[in-house]
Amino acid sequence: GNYNQAGNVTAKLSGEYVEMRDFCNSQNVAEVTQTDGINWGGNAARASSNADCEVPGFGDDSNTHASRTGFYELNKMKEIARSRLPKNNWLKGQLVAKMNRENSCNAYWNGSTVNFYREGSGCGNTGEIAAVFDHEWGHGMDANDVNGGIAFPSGEGIADLYSALRLNDSCIGRGFYNDGRKCATGGECKICTGVRDIDQAEKKNGGPWTHTMSNNKCGSSVHCIGVVYSEAVWDLYKRKLQQGPFNYDENTALEIVTRLTYIAAGNINTWFTGPPTFSGCGSQSGYRAYLEADDDDGDLTNGTPHMSAIFEAFNDHEIACPTYQIPVFDSGCPNNPQTQPEITATPVNMGVQLSWTTVSNSVEYEVLRSEGVMQCSQGKVLLGKTTGNTFEDSGLQNGREYYYIVVPKGVNDACYGPSSDCAAVVPSAQPYFTVDCSDSSVIDFDVNRVPASVSRQCVVTPYDGWTGSISVECNPTSTLMGIQCEGESVFIKAGQSTATCTITISIVSGAEMSEGSVTMVARGRSIERTSSFDVTITKGGGPQQAIFEGGSPICKKHGSSCDSVSLLDGRGLNLGPEPNQPNIRGNDCIDGSSGTYHEDESLDKIFVRSLDDKDMTEGSLIEVTATVWAWNYGDTDSADFYYTSDALNPEWLYIGTVPAGGGGARELKVQYILPEGELQAVRINFRYKGSVSVCSGGNYDEADELAFTVVTKTPTRSTSSHSSAPSLYPSYTPTLRPSLKPSTLPSNLPSNAPSEFPSLSSSAKPSQTPSVTPSLQSSSSPSIFTSPSWSPSQSPSAPPTTTPSTNPSYLPTFTSFFTPSISPSSQSSLLPSWAPSIIETMVNGGPQTAIFDNNIGAPRCFDVGVECNPGTLMEGRASLGPELSSPNTIDGCRDGTVGKYLRDESIERVVVRAGDVESTEEMNLTEGMRATITATVYAWSSGQDDRADFFYASNAANPTWEFLGTLIPPSGGLQELKMAYTLPPGSLQAVRVGFRYKGSLNACSPGNYNDRDDLVFSVASGTSAPTSAPTPSNHDAIYDSGLGIPICAQFGNSCDSLSLLNSRGESIGISEENAPNTLDSCKDGASGTYHSDESIDRIVVKSGEIDGTGSDAALTSHRRATIIASVFAFGTGTNDYADFYYTNNLENPSWTYIDTVSPAGGGVQELKVSYDLPQGKRQAVRVNFRYRGSISPCSGGNYDDHDDLAFTVSPGI
Repeated sequence: GNYNQAGNVTAKLSGEYVEMRDFCNSQNVAEVTQTDGINWGGNAARASSNADCEVPGFGDDSNTHASRTGFYELNKMKEIARSRLPKNNWLKGQLVAKMNRENSCNAYWNGSTVNFYREGSGCGNTGEIAAVFDHEWGHGMDANDVNGGIAFPSGEGIADLYSALRLNDSCIGRGFYNDGRKCATGGECKICTGVRDIDQAEKKNGGPWTHTMSNNKCGSSVHCIGVVYSEAVWDLYKRKLQQGPFNYDENTALEIVTRLTYIAAGNINTWFTGPPTFSGCGSQSGYRAYLEADDDDGDLTNGTPHMSAIFEAFNDHEIACPTYQIPVFDSGCPNNPQTQPEITATPVNMGVQLSWTTVSNSVEYEVLRSEGVMQCSQGKVLLGKTTGNTFEDSGLQNGREYYYIVVPKGVNDACYGPSSDCAAVVPSAQPYFTVDCSDSSVIDFDVNRVPASVSRQCVVTPYDGWTGSISVECNPTSTLMGIQCEGESVFIKAGQSTATCTITISIVSGAEMSEGSVTMVARGRSIERTSSFDVTITKGGGPQQAIFEGGSPICKKHGSSCDSVSLLDGRGLNLGPEPNQPNIRGNDCIDGSSGTYHEDESLDKIFVRSLDDKDMTEGSLIEVTATVWAWNYGDTDSADFYYTSDALNPEWLYIGTVPAGGGGARELKVQYILPEGELQAVRINFRYKGSVSVCSGGNYDEADELAFTVVTKTPTRSTSSHSSAPSLYPSYTPTLRPSLKPSTLPSNLPSNAPSEFPSLSSSAKPSQTPSVTPSLQSSSSPSIFTSPSWSPSQSPSAPPTTTPSTNPSYLPTFTSFFTPSISPSSQSSLLPSWAPSIIETMVNGGPQTAIFDNNIGAPRCFDVGVECNPGTLMEGRASLGPELSSPNTIDGCRDGTVGKYLRDESIERVVVRAGDVESTEEMNLTEGMRATITATVYAWSSGQDDRADFFYASNAANPTWEFLGTLIPPSGGLQELKMAYTLPPGSLQAVRVGFRYKGSLNACSPGNYNDRDDLVFSVASGTSAPTSAPTPSNHDAIYDSGLGIPICAQFGNSCDSLSLLNSRGESIGISEENAPNTLDSCKDGASGTYHSDESIDRIVVKSGEIDGTGSDAALTSHRRATIIASVFAFGTGTNDYADFYYTNNLENPSWTYIDTVSPAGGGVQELKVSYDLPQGKRQAVRVNFRYRGSISPCSGGNYDDHDDLAFTVSPGI
């Protein structure tokens, strides 16, 4: 860095990201104190061999060559990785490196630190070799990526790849041997003096190191096995991408493979498994992960941009997947950039200013930097992406040379054009200037409003004595017809701190609807600065008046507003009369016929408008105004507001309720955000007393609709949301955001309401006006309806005191500010009958409304009840919405910040209630009872790329998340997803819903579009049986790394291990995934050959008897269940036996013997036993398949296999 500090200065090799501890000085951190700056002696050459503890003559004894070298290289490696994985918390922490350990010829990662040995035994000091640093760091990265844990069958390959891609060197640890030896692991090397070479051309065998060769020559050597896939990825970089049909230059190919590796590696569980030839078909294999990282649309069946190259590289090593399973063709990058940008690098004080030529078809540009003797031929820091043609890199060191490339990108993040040439530049102190045009909002013109102009102010700031003239040009893109632009030049005088130039953009006659940008270019001497402004030209429809058609008033053209004018005036046949009554499409809600026109209630007009005076557009905020006539003082009249995104097939979603606030003509208003849909509608139900309803149907009640046309937007998504992809798209935040929705309204009426008013349950009006008239301004009679000023963070136990104000004008206005309640498909579930009710007796604690608990970090229901509902506390995602008290997770799991509210993914509400999915329980949430989680989500596009993962924790104060299941939204937009489970013991419990775009299962799955929310609730003690049995289903097991075995975590009627148990151990030709797959680490025998000798390949547990009786029921305590073991028997099978066991304690298993079954023959056989399931939620079975021997849960013979399968059991009914 750049430091200017006089006097004595002390510095240590301990920074934010790396700390060096050296065994040459009792593991102390290197420290230097000098009087005139800091010189670490980084250029001091080694005096001789065996000089591990040599120091440059200053600093303490920890200032060794190894400590200095390691501090630089590990920091550089982490900087590169952070630019690729900006949300990875391990990369943000400090890594401790221990140097000069008293041994030789090795280095290692121990789970938390990296460790390096001294010179000796023909090996160099491993703490002075950059590739060894990068390799050991790579193990830490592998252990701390998305999946966590070291990759299978070998984590050495990915550690090699991180090192090789950083240094652009296939020789892993060049200089490891200093006695003339060459490497031999994974093939004998030609010239590499490191531990192995992952370039097939650099080995004497000259061909790919295949899966077959690994099986024949590697044995159990993980370093040797890892070469299979590391060599495949290196081939992808060095050969497949740099050959036809792609013909990428080296820098572009390196960048593509670096991106793919950082994204894919975190999602790989097993790089390859199964027999050779095609061993990359697993769902979390290396081949699939690289394809998914390369994919542009979440669908591998339609190809990926570099699919053929990836297939060829992995197929050459026998770790791809057959083309009949995953067809291979390149697609997804239409009109890709074809020319390289020409880059100019200008040095400034402690920085570099970059500019480059525009490349046709480029959507954006990647800017990358490197430093050191390899210049651009090495791994680079991804500085950022931009749609413009300039970039400024700051915080650099004057006098040090840096290297840059710019890579043009196409329509999505996997589409690459050719890289620029490498630009070298040395920052230095010299005069320069910057230009800041901070207002980047879109300039929107209307062709109906010509001429018109918009001005933008840009601030020019000189540095280091810059003076002189700066010319300013302004140029619209060719797509903008009828747009003119002018810029004014400025002159910087000596001593002037800033200057302002004005850019004027105008629309003139002849303009056409289009989109584009205007680029401002400021030039002074050799420096050029640019800034762009996006411009759209639209043709607004302006205010629209409705006509009657199809059963209600409708505005058939889009515009800034829609007015029913006089089409709704009056109520029904008798009051007015109302034209075309009832003005309800489908005539499914008839108006009340009692009363007198403009004495009793009527809904006379509906007016909707956009708040920005532009055409009403999906995602924009609009205001709905209902002009009503309220009876008497208006204190018993209310308007319920609803909306639908499809006027022709309406599903009415509740917005809010507004009281009349006075008698006579009144204007009642709400606001909400328009969802997707071309023809939308609002419905207003104006009622006398009663409760919230889409059609209350009272004698004095009226419901009317207004349909209107909305400008639609086609959703597009051009980037995968893999956790490692940097977030480079701006967040969308509406200009206004309601603070709460009606579902959080207090349900109790103030106790001091005037007793002279009639019962609120009465459908008839009082025969005379009350003798006591309440004052609307009086705080002694608070409104039961919320005011915008009331924050949902307050306890809902007391109603707000704000009441509507009176207005002496003829049309007084009372505004309630709501957004649509993101809701289920039916009104009854959308708004429970208790939510807005006046006074209601709760059953067993009743429904509870959550409030945000600062101590826990999530919404919480403090009291036990039949339901826990967070109201609006979860709506939105992070800054999208924005979500109140984001992230609303107990452990601080953060949400993605990319996208647009109510277009991209978000969780709007999570509710927990007693009962199963298709039933309800009128009793409290109680231990042992069934409960249903209802997640209201907004799914992107068709919803098919989205997943909702459900979890629960029995202890919300210290949660361990138990997986329940994953649901896929049936379509896009607002969806309700439900998952039932049995409440475990615990008085304060929690549920989590993780809503993700693609990606993999994780309680905190990172991703730009992902949302997770927790709900904490109180649970009553005691166990009660459910009143109805849930509907069981079949479930596939997943591997639980904590248990060490496969498990079906969700309740069902069967549990299937699928391929998770296939084979035996790791030494019979085909490795068993996650061997030994036993709760107590009972080891498998290592002798024999796959599918020639014994193995257990699959276990299924299903409800009922062996003959299938009772198989449609749930796996339930004290009922029958059948275990089916698929085995491979040796010879005729006469010497093989399967011992069956069960346990109801996964943490401390005690195996109970069931029976022993002999195979009927050799080869693949199915062996079955039945038994009674004991009590216990989580149970397991074990199959001990043995060659001869005696009955045992762990016989331990050379050919014996032992596997466990865990599953979830329902309590008896």
